[in-house]
Amino acid sequence: MTNNVFPSPHPLVAHKLAMLRSVTTKPKKFRELVRELAILLAHFGKEKILSGSIHAKLLDALRAAQGDRQQQIHYFYCLRLLHDGWTAEQKANLLAWYESTRDWVGGHSFSLFLEHILRDLSPVFSAEDRSAVLARAAQMPLTATVLVRYAAAGQLPSAAALAELYLRVLETRPSQPRLDELRSVIVEALSRGSGDSAAALRKIADRDPSQRDAVARAIARTPSPENFPYLVRGLESGNPVVLFDSIDGLKKIPTRPKPEDGAPFRALLLAANRLDARNRWRAVELLRHWTGNKQFGAEPGDWKTELAAWSKWFAQTFPREPALPNLVADKPAESRYKFDELLAFLEKDPAGKKGDPARGRLAFEKGQCIKCHKFGKEGEGIGPDLTTLSKRFKRIDTLESLFFPSKVISDQYRSTTIETRNGQRINGLMAPQGDMVTILQSDGSKITLKKAEIEQQFASLVSVMPEKLLDQLTKQEIADLFAFLESEPK
Repeated sequence: MTNNVFPSPHPLVAHKLAMLRSVTTKPKKFRELVRELAILLAHFGKEKILSGSIHAKLLDALRAAQGDRQQQIHYFYCLRLLHDGWTAEQKANLLAWYESTRDWVGGHSFSLFLEHILRDLSPVFSAEDRSAVLARAAQMPLTATVLVRYAAAGQLPSAAALAELYLRVLETRPSQPRLDELRSVIVEALSRGSGDSAAALRKIADRDPSQRDAVARAIARTPSPENFPYLVRGLESGNPVVLFDSIDGLKKIPTRPKPEDGAPFRALLLAANRLDARNRWRAVELLRHWTGNKQFGAEPGDWKTELAAWSKWFAQTFPREPALPNLVADKPAESRYKFDELLAFLEKDPAGKKGDPARGRLAFEKGQCIKCHKFGKEGEGIGPDLTTLSKRFKRIDTLESLFFPSKVISDQYRSTTIETRNGQRINGLMAPQGDMVTILQSDGSKITLKKAEIEQQFASLVSVMPEKLLDQLTKQEIADLFAFLESEPK
């Protein structure tokens, strides 16, 4: 690295480059100084104070820092500012290095930090670069995910090609979390598109039922008769935002259920019970739309009277369909267990005092704990880390937190209630990301909104951890879960 390669108009630049030449031969000894000089070099390149291939020098330094992850990340951080003059080989080398970080572990935001650095480098990568990576998506799932997520308009393949990519990834065995994330990002990218995107989304939904919610939300924005069955499937979701969007989309489609088909009506009536009370009248409006404006005399907005009447109508019209639950009951269903009963089982009963940690790992996943909590290397670090739980709390304390999740909520994990401009209410842990917000709901599902969609937000007194969480476990599975949480983590 010489002043002939980087002619400088300023003596300060020449001085810094001379320093850089003297310390790069002993990088470990001058580690911190090299970092500061890399920052200066990136700044000089960004401001065009230096000419030449500065990014090539930083890329060489990154590749030479094998074994020193902090130093590699620092060079990567500096490179994010340099968008000009990259060759195809240099871009391939950088992306290969980024893919090599997919098994690196750190805090909850560590992977997102690296992702945002590559996002800042988005202008470097052309549509051809992205297509080349997508062709190797099974080998480069992390890189493919980021390049799809932050692609600008016109930088991705056609909707049909993205659907084919999705199906190739779906058939990759064995699957892995990175590939699952790539599939979700492909659906997100298609939901931002138009034209033939709806057809691509329907193709995905036909092959992969796990994308029911995402597809329903996406095609609800462009309702059409072809989308009718997919929006009806959206009514089966437990996610209130998906229900809201599906109902709104179905109201805009002239298509109605066949007279002998009671399944869509049943799905809608059950969905009404999972909506916020303020939005249940929307289900009544869709029922009227499907039946040529059939009404039962309730005042506008009186969803209780109207839904009670629609429940009777459903039973009379479709007598072979399973009976509906009480859709207008104010009293929530009681828990399967009593607190004192479970505590006695866990502390006094021999079967409850000694569970099986291996089976408890399965209960940790079945009870959805794994979606929000880490235990050793298991799970997600969104909620409190449970690795040292048994060293800090007694069984009664742990059981109380599970049984009464809203009794004590740390400010660090307090959820937020969001009201959107179209009247939806969402409760969960909120994580802003640029002009978007991701909300983790109590069922472990995530909702992504634009900040512009939010009317207001305020702190919630209700924990994002759902009540009656233990109801889906047997007593023995609960004992196994406690044994797992008290075991030595991996």
